[in-house]
Amino acid sequence: MLKRLFKLLLISSVAQTTLVLAADLQPFTLNYKASYGSFDAAAVRSLGRASDSTNWEMKSKVEVKLLGTTASSIEETSTFSWLNDVAVTSHYDYVQKGIGKRQRKLEFVAGGQSANYTVNDKSGVLTFTAPAFDNLTSGLMLRKHLQNGETDISFTVADKAEATPQNYQVVGKESIVVPAGTFSTVHVKRVRDGDSKRTTDLWLASEHDYVLVKMLQSEPDGDAISLQLKSGVVGGKTL
Repeated sequence: MLKRLFKLLLISSVAQTTLVLAADLQPFTLNYKASYGSFDAAAVRSLGRASDSTNWEMKSKVEVKLLGTTASSIEETSTFSWLNDVAVTSHYDYVQKGIGKRQRKLEFVAGGQSANYTVNDKSGVLTFTAPAFDNLTSGLMLRKHLQNGETDISFTVADKAEATPQNYQVVGKESIVVPAGTFSTVHVKRVRDGDSKRTTDLWLASEHDYVLVKMLQSEPDGDAISLQLKSGVVGGKTL
């Protein structure tokens, strides 16, 4: 049971790279339904101005409930500036409570050439050879590449104590139905190393600023995780 619970919580790290917006950032709140076998979870993503009113703050929360009680939750927060259509992170936090309790954070050095990281009780410095994004703001870069009409997409993501490239490929256009309604989407597939047996497929609403409406991830053991949009508001407009 714990194995399934931990896999369901993976929706946080999968979905965090796929939330996308219009060219000018607008506040949003998006609600998702997730499932893994008999387990259900709820995920909420939001964007708004940070307390200093000059930066932006993106948040993600995933909760898994068992018998009506929250068994585990993941909360992520990214504070960043938006310069020339590029997210420049200053601070990123990840906190998991309940089963699998853990935490980590990134403090990006001005200029974005490095970041101080903390993973539980370990700390160090990451040095980047290319612009790097955190797990939340990386979704803004996916959106940028899609808006530019690119079909093979790659960018660097800083996570835990590593900075690694994430690669995506556009599969095609599809119309899909989710709890929030019917959407015309662009189907995007995560491209991993040739020996990886994990597959991740994303469907992004092309007529709604490429908001993620569906995700399906197949695990090496044959299990699957799904994520579907339930409702959303972007820039004051209901999807």
